[in-house]
Amino acid sequence: MDDCSSLLIIEELLADGLAWEQATDSLRQEAVAMVTAVAADAVNVAGLRVCLVLSDHVAELLGRQGCLPTELQIVRLKCSLDTWLQSPARQDIGPTQLALLIAPESGGVLVRRLQVLQSELWRGTETLNLPWALAEIFSDKFRTSQWLQARGLTTPKTWLLGREQAEALRTRGLVTTASESDLSTEEWTAVLKPRDGVGCEQVRLLQLSTRELAAVVSSSHPADLNASWILQPWVSGVACSIGLIGGGTPANTVILPAGHQTLRRHGAAVRYCGGEIPCEAAINAAITPLAQALVTAIGPFRGWLGADIVVHQNNGGDCSATIIEINPRLCTSYVGYRQLACGNLAEWLLQRAGSARVEWRAGVIRFGADGRARLEAG
Repeated sequence: MDDCSSLLIIEELLADGLAWEQATDSLRQEAVAMVTAVAADAVNVAGLRVCLVLSDHVAELLGRQGCLPTELQIVRLKCSLDTWLQSPARQDIGPTQLALLIAPESGGVLVRRLQVLQSELWRGTETLNLPWALAEIFSDKFRTSQWLQARGLTTPKTWLLGREQAEALRTRGLVTTASESDLSTEEWTAVLKPRDGVGCEQVRLLQLSTRELAAVVSSSHPADLNASWILQPWVSGVACSIGLIGGGTPANTVILPAGHQTLRRHGAAVRYCGGEIPCEAAINAAITPLAQALVTAIGPFRGWLGADIVVHQNNGGDCSATIIEINPRLCTSYVGYRQLACGNLAEWLLQRAGSARVEWRAGVIRFGADGRARLEAG
C-alpha cells in the first residue's frame, strides 16, 4: 500500500452525543483510553495527518481535560454523527485516505457505520476495519459459532433462545448469593448471553441439572433468526484473549501475544476487570496454532481483530484452546499492547512498518477495564 497522508478516527461514544450521555462511566473511560492511545501513536507516524471526530459536547469536555495530543485535528460535530457520515460534502476534513471506526457490535451499530464508510459515499477512503459483511457475522455470537464450526475451529456448541426462555433461565438455576469471587476457580454448567452483547454485559452463569439443561436445549430455536439470546456450555480453563492486526494478506497479519483476562463473578453476573499481557509460554503456545488457523480462515483484512479464548489443561498435561467469541473492532487491550511494544504499534496498524517484526519489551503489562495500563518487571 502506498503511504497515506490522512487518517480519520471515529469512536462511537465520543462522536455521538446521545451515545455518550447514555453510556456508563466505565464505558466512557474505556472509549477515551482507547482513542487517546491510538491517536497518540498515529500522530507520531511521519507524514500522517490525523483527524478525530468528536461531538460538540465531548470536544468541550476533553478540551478542558487536555488529554488529547495537540497535533490532532479535531472535527467538532454540531449535527448528529448519522447526518455527518452521510453528508456528500465533508469540507471540514478534506480528502481522507484511511478511516478507523471504533464502535460496539450491539444493536448493529458497528455494521451500520461500516456500511456507510464502505459505501460509495466514502469512495477513496479505506477503512481499517473488517468488511461490514464479515463484521456482521462476528457481531452475532450465534453466527460466529456457526462460522467457526464450518471452518473446523474449536468453539463451544451454541443454542439460540427466545426472550421468554432467557427470562426463565435468568430466574432459575442461577446463584442467588451476591458474593464475588475469581471466575477461573469455579465450575458452572452453562453461560447465558445476549446474541449481540458487548463484553460481559448481561452475561449470566447457570447451574442446571442434566435434565434441566437437556430441556432447555430441546426447546431451543435453531432457525429462529429473531431469537436474541444464546446458551453455551461452560468451558473451564484460563480465560485469555488475543489480538490480530490485518496486513491486507494472511501472510502479513500480525498475531499479537496472548494475554490473560481477569473475570470475576458477582452472584450470577460476570464482570470484566482487565487483564495482563503476555500469558505464560505454555498458554501462548497452545493458542498460537488456533490463532494461525483463524487468520487463514478470515483471509485478507485490514485493521484490528480480537478473539476471546479459553485454554484448558488436559489430563496428559498438554493444553487445548477454544475460541469463545470474536471481537471485530479495536479493543481496550490496545492500550496494553502499545506499552509492551518496543516501537510504535500504529506503524503496523497503518501498514507503515514494512517487513519489520513487532519487538516486545520484557515484563508484563497489567491493565484495567478502564484502559489504564502499567508495565511491571518480568
